Amino acid sequence: MLESNDKADVLAALTFLGGRHFNEPGRASFGGPTESQDAWAFQQLMDSARIRELVERLTNSEDEWIRQAALLAARGPRDRPLN
Repeated sequence: MLESNDKADVLAALTFLGGRHFNEPGRASFGGPTESQDAWAFQQLMDSARIRELVERLTNSEDEWIRQAALLAARGPRDRPLN
């Protein structure tokens, strides 16, 4: 999706990658369910050098929304806002 010609696809992928996805220990401190179905997928994607390269390339996009979403996705998970 990061290489799609459809900006909505790119933004959707960057939104997922720029979000916070807690594994069981991380979610316990927030109450509610203790497992995130997305945490495993998120970690696999962020461990991929190819995905990190694509996100980095998008930080230079001419599209302001894509550039800002890519800058957020490029930040480490601990540097992302919780709200």
